[in-house]
Amino acid sequence: MIRLSILPLVAGLPLMFAGIAAADTPHAASPEVAARLKALYPKTTFNSIKPAPIPGLSEVVMGENVAYVDASGRYFLFGHVYDMQEGVDLTARTQPAPASKRIDFASLPLADAIVSVQGSGKRKLAVFSDPDCPYCQRLAQALSKVKDVTIYTFLMPLDELHPRHASDRRRCGVRKIGLKPGST
Repeated sequence: MIRLSILPLVAGLPLMFAGIAAADTPHAASPEVAARLKALYPKTTFNSIKPAPIPGLSEVVMGENVAYVDASGRYFLFGHVYDMQEGVDLTARTQPAPASKRIDFASLPLADAIVSVQGSGKRKLAVFSDPDCPYCQRLAQALSKVKDVTIYTFLMPLDELHPRHASDRRRCGVRKIGLKPGST
């Protein structure tokens, strides 16, 4: 039984030594690290290099990508860092949606959408959906459980995946059967 009680202590030693080693290394976001990264990767544009929430690492932004790099510049970690105690995605704070992918909600033709109000409807969501797409159907089922949202669904059949859609749209247009967009 003595061996079992010593096991957690022995297992924790590498972590303790790693912490001591990290404390002895220069701060990961020092000017030396920035210079080292630029020397190692001259064709890479580094938008920002700053201390990471993890000691010994720097948070590096390269275009739309965020990575975490050690002081040597050799090891990069790609992915999200979560503060589990606070329940916060720390990488998401650094990595905003690219401007090229943002859509001004007010510019959408909301009158052409199928509108579904759930609860108070105080939040707004636009969905672009292919009616025959099984993934879109699963999304619709999942969204039906969301509370206090107005969902604007824009039908976007993918002709490349469903060649018959073009003829279906002509034959069964929403306006032809007497429904007005937004009437559901």
